[in-house]
Amino acid sequence: MRGAGLPAGLLDDLTIAERTLLTRASRWFLEHRPQPLPIAAEVRRYHVVEQLTPLIAQWARPTIAGEIDRTAAAFIARGTGPVLAREVATAPYRLHLLDIADLAEIADRDPGEVGDLAFAVLEHFGIDQLLGAVSTLPRIDRWHLLARLALRDDLHFLVRSLTLAILRLSEPGEDAQMQITDWESARSTTLSRVRATVEGAMAAAEPGLAGLTVAVRALRSVV
Repeated sequence: MRGAGLPAGLLDDLTIAERTLLTRASRWFLEHRPQPLPIAAEVRRYHVVEQLTPLIAQWARPTIAGEIDRTAAAFIARGTGPVLAREVATAPYRLHLLDIADLAEIADRDPGEVGDLAFAVLEHFGIDQLLGAVSTLPRIDRWHLLARLALRDDLHFLVRSLTLAILRLSEPGEDAQMQITDWESARSTTLSRVRATVEGAMAAAEPGLAGLTVAVRALRSVV
């Protein structure tokens, strides 16, 4: 067992990180796939996720790569082996692989190309930072918890929608950043206003539920 011999507190933190991924992935299947789930068929359909997982390291742009490095380093400093530490640090980003698998099929594109673009979208539009801010919101009561879940769902919807919209206006094999630039060229006025709103919300010491809701709503307006 890879976690054998680790302090109980550290093992708990590693387990929570992996359990969070499992919980979010379960919710994804309940929301995006036909019910009741044909388990065997779904396993075959999303088997590509296992193949895509190692590619996250090369898709990750500076902000995401830095966050993975910091999280992994913190676990290593507490005694976790480097391989397990990076696996756990990468866990939050594996959820995007389910959307990437779907989008590759919908757009009839190579999953590797779709994944690279999706992670470019996460970085370029600051969506990963917004997801991180949502994770810091307090869980005061049931309604605050539901609001957190709704914001997180909206942000994942944005990654999916923006990636698909950009794919539909690009050619296979184009550089991901160039695809985004071409897509933005016809929306410069709207995007300028949206960026100002998002940056204003994120500039606050604690954007809070209200600030994040406004930022997410602004981003949705460009899809």
